Amino acid sequence: MASKVTKQDLFHAKEFLKLKDLYNVEDLDIILNHCVKNNIFKIENIKSVIKDKYLELIIEHEKIQLSLQKNSENKHIIRNEKDVVKHLAYYGKGNNYDS
Repeated sequence: MASKVTKQDLFHAKEFLKLKDLYNVEDLDIILNHCVKNNIFKIENIKSVIKDKYLELIIEHEKIQLSLQKNSENKHIIRNEKDVVKHLAYYGKGNNYDS
Protein backbone atom coordinates (compact mmCIF):
# COMPACT_ATOMS: atom_id res chain seq x y z
CA MET A 1 0.00 0.00 0.00
CA ALA A 2 2.86 2.34 0.80
CA SER A 3 4.30 1.81 -2.68
CA LYS A 4 1.33 3.75 -4.07
CA VAL A 5 2.32 6.94 -2.26
CA THR A 6 6.09 6.67 -1.90
CA LYS A 7 9.01 5.44 -3.95
CA GLN A 8 10.74 3.86 -0.94
CA ASP A 9 8.04 1.69 0.58
CA LEU A 10 10.52 -0.76 2.16
CA PHE A 11 12.32 2.13 3.86
CA HIS A 12 9.03 3.26 5.39
CA ALA A 13 8.19 -0.27 6.51
CA LYS A 14 11.62 -0.72 8.13
CA GLU A 15 11.33 2.64 9.88
CA PHE A 16 7.91 1.67 11.19
CA LEU A 17 9.31 -1.60 12.54
CA LYS A 18 12.03 0.36 14.37
CA LEU A 19 9.24 1.93 16.42
CA LYS A 20 8.93 -1.43 18.21
CA ASP A 21 11.86 -0.27 20.34
CA LEU A 22 9.76 2.60 21.68
CA TYR A 23 6.19 1.24 21.68
CA ASN A 24 4.59 -2.13 22.28
CA VAL A 25 3.24 -4.11 19.35
CA GLU A 26 -0.41 -3.75 20.41
CA ASP A 27 -0.15 0.05 20.41
CA LEU A 28 1.64 0.07 17.07
CA ASP A 29 -1.12 -2.12 15.67
CA ILE A 30 -3.69 0.47 16.75
CA ILE A 31 -1.62 3.26 15.19
CA LEU A 32 -1.05 1.36 11.95
CA ASN A 33 -4.74 0.47 11.71
CA HIS A 34 -5.61 4.16 12.03
CA CYS A 35 -3.00 5.10 9.42
CA VAL A 36 -4.19 2.50 6.92
CA LYS A 37 -7.82 3.63 7.33
CA ASN A 38 -6.71 7.21 6.66
CA ASN A 39 -4.26 6.40 3.83
CA ILE A 40 -1.22 7.49 5.84
CA PHE A 41 1.80 5.48 4.72
CA LYS A 42 4.87 7.72 4.82
CA ILE A 43 6.95 7.25 7.96
CA GLU A 44 7.09 10.99 8.62
CA ASN A 45 3.30 11.14 8.60
CA ILE A 46 3.01 8.04 10.79
CA LYS A 47 5.38 9.61 13.29
CA SER A 48 3.23 12.75 13.23
CA VAL A 49 0.17 10.66 14.02
CA ILE A 50 2.03 9.09 16.93
CA LYS A 51 3.11 12.51 18.17
CA ASP A 52 -0.29 14.16 17.80
CA LYS A 53 -2.82 11.35 18.34
CA TYR A 54 -1.13 8.50 20.18
CA LEU A 55 -2.88 8.96 23.50
CA GLU A 56 -6.23 9.71 21.88
CA LEU A 57 -6.12 6.55 19.72
CA ILE A 58 -5.05 4.30 22.60
CA ILE A 59 -7.75 5.66 24.94
CA GLU A 60 -10.43 5.28 22.26
CA HIS A 61 -9.31 1.70 21.62
CA GLU A 62 -9.42 0.89 25.35
CA LYS A 63 -12.93 2.39 25.66
CA ILE A 64 -14.16 0.21 22.81
CA GLN A 65 -12.56 -2.90 24.33
CA LEU A 66 -14.11 -2.20 27.75
CA SER A 67 -17.51 -1.62 26.16
CA LEU A 68 -17.29 -4.90 24.24
CA GLN A 69 -16.17 -6.74 27.36
CA LYS A 70 -19.00 -5.24 29.43
CA ASN A 71 -21.58 -6.17 26.79
CA SER A 72 -20.20 -9.70 26.68
CA GLU A 73 -20.34 -10.06 30.47
CA ASN A 74 -23.90 -8.71 30.71
CA LYS A 75 -25.20 -10.99 27.98
CA HIS A 76 -26.00 -13.88 30.34
CA ILE A 77 -26.95 -12.04 33.51
CA ILE A 78 -30.39 -12.90 34.84
CA ARG A 79 -31.73 -9.86 36.62
CA ASN A 80 -34.71 -11.06 38.66
CA GLU A 81 -36.27 -14.11 40.30
CA LYS A 82 -38.96 -14.56 37.65
CA ASP A 83 -36.28 -14.81 34.95
CA VAL A 84 -34.32 -17.31 37.07
CA VAL A 85 -37.37 -19.57 37.43
CA LYS A 86 -38.16 -19.32 33.73
CA HIS A 87 -34.53 -20.07 32.89
CA LEU A 88 -34.40 -23.10 35.18
CA ALA A 89 -37.75 -24.38 33.95
CA TYR A 90 -36.63 -24.19 30.35
CA TYR A 91 -33.12 -25.62 30.72
CA GLY A 92 -33.43 -27.74 33.82
CA LYS A 93 -35.48 -30.72 34.90
CA GLY A 94 -38.31 -28.38 35.84
CA ASN A 95 -39.71 -28.47 32.31
CA ASN A 96 -41.84 -31.55 32.89
CA TYR A 97 -45.26 -30.17 32.04
CA ASP A 98 -47.11 -33.44 32.80
CA SER A 99 -46.76 -33.15 36.57
